Amino acid sequence: MNNDNLKPYKKGEERAKINGRKGGLKSVEVRRKKKAMKELAKAFNTIALEDVEIIIDDFTLNQH
Repeated sequence: MNNDNLKPYKKGEERAKINGRKGGLKSVEVRRKKKAMKELAKAFNTIALEDVEIIIDDFTLNQH
């Protein structure tokens, strides 16, 4: 990151603290979602291919 492009926060220290907290909470939320997606992908990788084909067939039949 280029520090020359950064601008000081002008709305006050308290506002900066509030916005920083919001950013931190959002970061945690995103990390948890990414972790859940990785675990889901890992779980899908452990399912046998035959099971996946059965699931896809069942899903396709239920769509009509």
